[in-house]
Amino acid sequence: MPSASDTSTTLGGRFTNEKHSAWSPHQRFVASIIGHRVFETALALLVCGSLVLAVVEADSKPEGGPPVWCKPLENSLLLLYCIEVGLRAYVLRTSLFHTSLNVLDLAIVIVDAVLFLLGLVLEELPNVGFLRVLRLLKLTRAHHIIRHQPELYILVEGMLGSMKTIFFGTLLICVSLVGYGIVAVEFLHPLAEVYPDDCPRCPRAFESVYGSVCTFFQTVVVGDAWGVIFLPLFEQHPLTLALGMPVYVTISFGIMNLMMAVIVDSAAQARRKNAKAIAEQKSAESERNKRNLIKICKELDTDGNGWLNLEEMIQGYESHREFRHLLNSMDVSHDDL
Repeated sequence: MPSASDTSTTLGGRFTNEKHSAWSPHQRFVASIIGHRVFETALALLVCGSLVLAVVEADSKPEGGPPVWCKPLENSLLLLYCIEVGLRAYVLRTSLFHTSLNVLDLAIVIVDAVLFLLGLVLEELPNVGFLRVLRLLKLTRAHHIIRHQPELYILVEGMLGSMKTIFFGTLLICVSLVGYGIVAVEFLHPLAEVYPDDCPRCPRAFESVYGSVCTFFQTVVVGDAWGVIFLPLFEQHPLTLALGMPVYVTISFGIMNLMMAVIVDSAAQARRKNAKAIAEQKSAESERNKRNLIKICKELDTDGNGWLNLEEMIQGYESHREFRHLLNSMDVSHDDL
């Protein structure tokens, strides 16, 4: 969950941070629009629409090309993305490049714009399939939704936090399978005559180290055809249990369960981090509201006596929009005054 300062930098939240006090009124106005939750949610829905469009284009490629409505819709989405990034750049100026998500958004829009210009200049585009796949990165712009959905944020943050665990766990599994594969080539492959004729792959299941690794991955990690591969060996040659059972226990019960435990712990850490960030954001917002309220009260104190009487408060509620908004946020209405 972004902190209060990060939120104001990425235009993903409120813009009352003191370091943006130098913004012009036009910048603040534009920031209040593109930083509104409704705007960001609409933008995220457009990103999801882009995914649907990419699916339609990919499915229609074997049939000779996408439907005629895909191109105008794609160009319309590109125009909307360009406008949004342009407004963001107008507000943040050089600060746009201080956040990786903003830089990624800009790069994706530039790639889309380059492809559009190439389509205007060239009658037939070269093979840019890899660029079209790269454009799927625009789905990362759905972080506008993730920021405002704590449950979704915890899932994504937990997944990202567990990527390191998944990588090293997968590496450990591969190393273990290679070691077991070497032993299997030496001791299990010579016993291949125990397999029936209706299993064409069984006699060469442990023919090479690569084949052994594939067999162990299929049976132990994926959990497919364990009985087909190993039961004939165990029945005819019981000593092969000394190799088959350690493979299953160390990888399935050991490494994979440890990876799951670390992933669950990463999700728990993400939840704690999310709760702390929300508390910090609410605290910062409360402090800003207090300072704004003191400033507004000074403006409403027309007689300069340092106190607000009932008449001044009612007049301020009716004429001062920000004062009325602050009171409403505290559930204070005109009738309460």
